[in-house]
Amino acid sequence: MCCLEDFPLKIICLACAFIIFADSVIFEQLLSIQDQVQKTVEPEVFHNCYKPQIRMRLVFTAYAINSALVCLMLTCALICYDEHTHGFQNVVYWITDYMFILFGPVLFFFCILGFCSLPGLAQDCQPDHIGATTHPSDISVLIISTLVSFCVLFIYATQITSKLMNQELSNEMSLTYTIFASCLKCEKEAYRKEKDARYALLKRDSDADEDEGVFDQADEEEQQLASCDTDGVKLLSSREGEARRRESQLGYLESTTQASSSIAGVLDPQRFEDAEAVFQAADSSHSPFFH
Repeated sequence: MCCLEDFPLKIICLACAFIIFADSVIFEQLLSIQDQVQKTVEPEVFHNCYKPQIRMRLVFTAYAINSALVCLMLTCALICYDEHTHGFQNVVYWITDYMFILFGPVLFFFCILGFCSLPGLAQDCQPDHIGATTHPSDISVLIISTLVSFCVLFIYATQITSKLMNQELSNEMSLTYTIFASCLKCEKEAYRKEKDARYALLKRDSDADEDEGVFDQADEEEQQLASCDTDGVKLLSSREGEARRRESQLGYLESTTQASSSIAGVLDPQRFEDAEAVFQAADSSHSPFFH
């Protein structure tokens, strides 16, 4: 039963082993072809045309062998270990780092070397001369490989940097932690100064608004006082007019009394009483004081 469960994994292991064997044979043949071509063609043609193309095929054949070898190792690890065990996790971590390094900085380095020999990758190689025909297939493969290697290199560098940064920040005595704490303190001080300046500006604006409100209230009070002064002047004027009218009425009464007294001294009492009655009747009909 156990053999039947591991049967697909064993088939995969056999396929990976066959691929490794086939690629190894191709790699050996390429090396032999390189030696034969170097002996039969012109040295200039070999170094400028044949050599870059053969080396590019050698590099990618070696990467094919490594890829098949990684698949074989992972499949063997699944056969030997359970996927939740610590041993399988260690194998996976080791293979992951190996693949990151192989397809990241190492492949990027080979791609840079390929760009240094870019004219020889696109030329048509002949035994005695270099042809005028160009072949863009090798250049396309080189560009794609460069992009892939750069992406893998960037991801791997990011992971390594984050891991080292976490280790440094967890240690309070490290230089990275000191620099980070200093930068954080400076940011806090700058934020506090900006907050204080903003608060002071808002406070100044609020004080200005309150001053304007006080000035508006003072203007309203001045208007009320002005209106009160106007009403007071009108009231005083009316009271002065009333007083003058009463004074004129009192003067008229005094003159009438004096006239009555003079007439009463000349006439007899009976006539004086009749005259006084006449005057009183005249005063009551003509003077507004008695209404």
